[in-house]
Amino acid sequence: MALRARQSALFRFDAGWLFLLAGTTVLCATAIIPAQRDLRAAQVERDKARAIEQWQSNRLEKYAAYLDAAQAPDERMARWLVATQLNRVPATSVPIATFNDPARTDAGATAIVDLEPPLTFAPPETHRISTLERLATGKSRLWLVVAAAVCVLFGLLPPARRAR
Repeated sequence: MALRARQSALFRFDAGWLFLLAGTTVLCATAIIPAQRDLRAAQVERDKARAIEQWQSNRLEKYAAYLDAAQAPDERMARWLVATQLNRVPATSVPIATFNDPARTDAGATAIVDLEPPLTFAPPETHRISTLERLATGKSRLWLVVAAAVCVLFGLLPPARRAR
């Protein structure tokens, strides 16, 4: 009788819990990893859209400044417009090649020398693809889900009893 009491302890280790834990972990990974990959792709597209929006805003500001300067009755601005648009300069003026140098151009014309701002994108972050990510997003994803479901099934089976 004392021998039987020792065998039916309060807690008995069951290996099924390990299968259940491993199976649910892999099932969660196959659901979360592709979503994270899609999130990274969406963030890259969002950053590109923000860069384009900022570029368009800068461009609009430069063209607005250009229109304001072009509508002002200023002799320096008129000379600058004739020099840049018609490629004509008086003989006493500075050649066109130095118009990009702020030290040699008129103060009214320096603000609108470059109407088109440069469009730059931040380089996307490099991401190292792990083996689990490759398995969870590639052609073997279905097999990974099936293996995880089998592990969960084994984990949910009742523990084996010894025949006495």
